Amino acid sequence: MIKSIDKVDIFLSSNNYWKVTSKNKNTVWFKGYLYNMSITDLVKQIVEQDSDTIKSFLNTLDGHFSIIVKTPKFYLIAVDKIRSIPIIWAIKNKNNILISDQGQYLNKELKLKSSDIDYSISNAFAISGYTIGDNTLYSNVKQVSPGNYLWLENKKVTIKRYYIWQPWSALEYRVNLSSKLNKINKNIFKKLIDSVNNRQIVVPLSGGLDSRLVLAGLKKYNYKNVLCISYGLKNNKDAYIAKKVAHKLGYKWIFIEYSNKEFRKHYYSEEYKKYTNFCDTFTSIHFIGEYIMLSKLSNNLVEKDAIFINGQSGDFISGNHIPSNLDAKKEYSDKQKEKLFSTYLVKHYKHWNILKNKDNLDKVENLLSEEINKIGGFPSDQNKNYGIYEYMEFMDRQSKYVVNGQRNYEYFGYEWRLPLWDNEYIDFWEKVPLKYKINQTLYKDTLIKYNWGNVWQEININPLKISPKWIIPIRFIFKLFFIFHGKNKWHKYENKYLAYFMSNLVEYAPWSYFQIIFDKRGHENAIGWLIEDYLKYKGLNWKGNKP
Repeated sequence: MIKSIDKVDIFLSSNNYWKVTSKNKNTVWFKGYLYNMSITDLVKQIVEQDSDTIKSFLNTLDGHFSIIVKTPKFYLIAVDKIRSIPIIWAIKNKNNILISDQGQYLNKELKLKSSDIDYSISNAFAISGYTIGDNTLYSNVKQVSPGNYLWLENKKVTIKRYYIWQPWSALEYRVNLSSKLNKINKNIFKKLIDSVNNRQIVVPLSGGLDSRLVLAGLKKYNYKNVLCISYGLKNNKDAYIAKKVAHKLGYKWIFIEYSNKEFRKHYYSEEYKKYTNFCDTFTSIHFIGEYIMLSKLSNNLVEKDAIFINGQSGDFISGNHIPSNLDAKKEYSDKQKEKLFSTYLVKHYKHWNILKNKDNLDKVENLLSEEINKIGGFPSDQNKNYGIYEYMEFMDRQSKYVVNGQRNYEYFGYEWRLPLWDNEYIDFWEKVPLKYKINQTLYKDTLIKYNWGNVWQEININPLKISPKWIIPIRFIFKLFFIFHGKNKWHKYENKYLAYFMSNLVEYAPWSYFQIIFDKRGHENAIGWLIEDYLKYKGLNWKGNKP
């Protein structure tokens, strides 16, 4: 608890997404959308809450949002269950609390320096690209975590949780889960369509399951004003499949080609710096994939009030990120915990091999353990530890990095929706037993069984297709040399020497090919290089330390 707050300063981005309502000494700032309540009704009701009722009230809100409330009695600062719209805060001069949705404002007010860095967090950031828990890179700046809120009353600030996602709380359903999931899918798309008022919907379409579900859901309810966009290298597999899906459903599809030269030009431009500052809340690197696509969109194709709807994060929430080796039944609890952490660290703290030493990973594990202890520790049934794995990724990688990709749309002036992070989806998948989530068994079976739009049984999911075409024979020749050396060595070779040209989103483009292949630190992919540049911008070296 922080005491004696005499002053509250609010610094919000100067765009049209924050709706401000003031009446009778009450002011409400709202950003996002709600399905079950108008903004007018929200404002009327939320100012009437108190410290005893606010938790249950926030739990009733169905949508994605951030809310700031100022009344003569209290201040409230809240984010939704997935932190889709981030809020960060800090204490200045011991009695002044600063609230913002962008790091650049707090940077200006606090005059942040590299000496303000929390080095335990920046070291973890160097190998993951995001922070842990409610921490930011700076020790005196915190974020409002998913399902959390700040309550300021009588000069005292408390940090409270109104919601916690608990994927270890699986139930043994006695109903047909596939039928139940199909019904929930219907509910999600019905209320989505009701909320957009016939405005144009733009769907960034890939070759996978999730964006295809978005498009098939719109078609099922005969929504017509839809534009599909695919992007990346010419002839890439996502675009190949996406074109088939869009045409099968009768929607207009366009492709936006990426090139190394073009990306490099953007990356080092002043406009791109503005974009990254817009995205930055000191909690993760920016989500890089769609910037070029959005910068090249023609006003003749995309309407000014268009709404972007992508498939995030259907693969995660439906179980695709649960490692198969966590499907354990008869192991001692300590062994399960050891496997849980080792598996999680290998998957998510990997971007520089040279930094994956015992000392660094032990520090990360200690930080993660502290976060697990805050929610009561591991579940009593140790066979449900996979839920802790999902929880850790949800709270850090998903909410801070992946979901923050929505800032792309906002920067270019567009609204967005996240139907696969709908409250009904969150609640449903939280309770689904592991056997139905592992390898997305239930999700895939349901989509294929009900076959919305007839695009699930005949059109492939993520087929093997190499691009650019010129690299196919070169790749084949090199692969022959690894026939007797195993897949792991081949994949390491391919990642180091060929991925520069094969990466669909051309993420390696800002750096030269020889800079990449002669580097000895052992990058996992281009994200490591993006992390290094981000840390340099904060006055740190690539390890997250002082230069």
